[in-house]
Amino acid sequence: MKRYWELIIIAAFAIFVIGAFYIQKAVAENQLPTFEWKKQAGNDDFIARAQLGGSLMEDLYHNELMISADGTTYRSELSLVEELEGMRKHPIIEELQAEHRNFMRGKDGLTRFYEDDKLLVYAEADSKWDRQTYTESDFQLNIDVLYKDKNDKVSFTVDIPNQDDYRYMMVEDVVVTNENLHVITRNELVTTDDQMSNELRIYRINLTGEKLINEESIVTYTNGGEDNNTEIMLLQDPEDIEKNNDIVFQADYYEPEQLEDGSYQDVVKDSKLFTFNLETREKVQLDIPKKLQKQEIIPVNDDNIYFLHNTAKGIEITTFAIAEQKVTNSFQIELPKQPDMPEIDEKAAELTGETAVTDAEINWGQYRMKDGKLYITSGKQTESSNLSMHVVDLNNGDILYKGKLERTDNPKAGTAYSLDFYEMTVK
Repeated sequence: MKRYWELIIIAAFAIFVIGAFYIQKAVAENQLPTFEWKKQAGNDDFIARAQLGGSLMEDLYHNELMISADGTTYRSELSLVEELEGMRKHPIIEELQAEHRNFMRGKDGLTRFYEDDKLLVYAEADSKWDRQTYTESDFQLNIDVLYKDKNDKVSFTVDIPNQDDYRYMMVEDVVVTNENLHVITRNELVTTDDQMSNELRIYRINLTGEKLINEESIVTYTNGGEDNNTEIMLLQDPEDIEKNNDIVFQADYYEPEQLEDGSYQDVVKDSKLFTFNLETREKVQLDIPKKLQKQEIIPVNDDNIYFLHNTAKGIEITTFAIAEQKVTNSFQIELPKQPDMPEIDEKAAELTGETAVTDAEINWGQYRMKDGKLYITSGKQTESSNLSMHVVDLNNGDILYKGKLERTDNPKAGTAYSLDFYEMTVK
């Protein structure tokens, strides 16, 4: 009899917890702020494709949320199952899961996928962790391939040669050309000193034979030395899972610089851009004009590199054609000035090629390129300033959409809040 009472108490407690969750959720839904886009110019079809993820702080209350053309969704509004899945699942991953549910089970991470009309490929680095030595070993690549026309899934593994050379590896990009799978990885190398040595490496795998054809290092670099550091960034757009034959990467070279208080900080002394062709295996350093070398770069997903530069009125966008190695276009976009934005000395910029305030010190907000269109937001949303969204045609600078985010729940006068966004996705 005692056992039955224990089961009844456990069941009652579970019902109480679930009931309390949904009561709290219902109450919260009636109190949470709501936001929507108000078009000022252009076509609403563009804003319908965008989704912003961020967090709201109001009266010391913090809540994560997503804002799209369909409305505002808060983490606190999600069901228990949705809470476990989280809010940050990328729309491309959601689409792949809806179309290929069995294949996608347990898979995530956009950089690990490749897709075209015939194939959907997933590559993941795997290893064994030794708790006693705190090292990884037995590195391999797990490959899953879905042949769409036959709805046939093939899985195989590729052992990584020279196992003792590596401490760690992760997949950075996946590309298929001429039935050969190219897996680009970032590997941490085993060294005899305190410096951290890394490399970008390509593994070429024949999909038909399910075997490794060859491997080679694209670039090796050191991070953590006393005199200089190098940072390598792959500039491919992670949302572009059907990619071309060229990969683009940036090498930033840092040197320590002494500050007025006697301390040191690493400062970028040189920055170089390279392309690597997956078929010819040729690496080429791009001849980037000095004026552009320290500007921010939009992740690459076509045959151009787009540089962003802050101006007193907004941003300047410069197009650099990779094949021709030359600037082909440049235009400016006016954006609303943010209340806390530092002033930019345009005259000094004309003389030195750099603004008095660096690009990193001015954050316009989130931006994303999709199908030759740049989606860009201005700063953050507060009770005194509205966040704006511009959609720009990168071919000619035309504004395709302009709008602002408005709060629609009629808050009490004097209510202070801050809405910060950390990501933007475009379907």
